[in-house]
Amino acid sequence: TKLTPKEIKDEEDDEDLKPPRPHIERHKQGHEVFAGIIEPRDVKGLIATDLAGRFPFQSFNGNNYIFLLYDYDSNAIVVSAIKSRKAADILKGYESCYKKLGEAGIKPVLQRLDNEVSDILIEAIKKKNIDYQIVTSNDHRNNPAERALRFFKEHFISSLSAVSYTHLRAHET
Repeated sequence: TKLTPKEIKDEEDDEDLKPPRPHIERHKQGHEVFAGIIEPRDVKGLIATDLAGRFPFQSFNGNNYIFLLYDYDSNAIVVSAIKSRKAADILKGYESCYKKLGEAGIKPVLQRLDNEVSDILIEAIKKKNIDYQIVTSNDHRNNPAERALRFFKEHFISSLSAVSYTHLRAHET
């Protein structure tokens, strides 16, 4: 599982890993991409958002989804129930979660978003003067909200099973 010194040297010499050279002709269509590493200890004010999959049952209020916002510095998970995956509903969930952060005195600086994001949400983020990053598709490691969502789901399911059990026990007596 470890690379030999020769393999390490070959990887360093790989042409694909070298930074792109600046284009002389800028009018050609194309994209310039830059990748860098930010140590987690250097991140201050990072939040991440994600949307859970559709809940199997609709709530009494007509909600089908859960919008999750994760604050990296405080390790806080803030959620809001939303009706659908429409941009307006996602924006309502975002505003609700962001308001809770503000009430706690947390002022985000950088937001990481899932790659499925609406222009309305991007505009709301810009109005709050927050920088944002959109993670690449199928790469869940770059979005801290993915892990927070998994953690939230585990706790939410265990809470639902406890409620269900308590509800059944109350009807037996």
